[in-house]
Amino acid sequence: MSRPSALGHDFVARKPRGSAAGWLCLLLGLALAGGVALDWTAARDDAARWSAKAEHWQAMAKRAGHGSVAVSGDAASLRPQIEAAAKAVDRLAIPWGELYRSLESTVDDSVSLLAILPNVEKGELRIAGEAKDFPALRAYLQRLGDSGSLSEVRLLGQEIKQNDPQHPIAFTIAAAWRKAT
Repeated sequence: MSRPSALGHDFVARKPRGSAAGWLCLLLGLALAGGVALDWTAARDDAARWSAKAEHWQAMAKRAGHGSVAVSGDAASLRPQIEAAAKAVDRLAIPWGELYRSLESTVDDSVSLLAILPNVEKGELRIAGEAKDFPALRAYLQRLGDSGSLSEVRLLGQEIKQNDPQHPIAFTIAAAWRKAT
């Protein structure tokens, strides 16, 4: 009677330790994550500082516009400057980040945005871009309308780019922008 040959499998053997390349990748990843965390913290602090400055200047502009602050010189000649400063402060106080995050969340691989033109005074937004095909463009219009930050989304124009071998569709979209207050 012959004995079966050994298969060469040792199920109790210890797993080999990680390679030097694996440890190096881990350390590199941790260093990059730390750098991103530091950048994010600095950006958050900058945003808070600019937001506080915008609130301060907006409050000063409102006080100056209502005449509660004494102004030396001719107040009538300063009114246009005060109004321009108040408009600038209002523009700084707009939640641009929220708008752009909302727009980024609606884009996929079949749509590329080329220009975003907000009209703050009218509360309108124009978007220029390219879509892979008409179904992709229709789906993008639907996602914009469902985004919550835009309403009255409408296609102003589209054109198939014949000179491009993939024949993308260049489009222009207009929408009403609902600013968060």
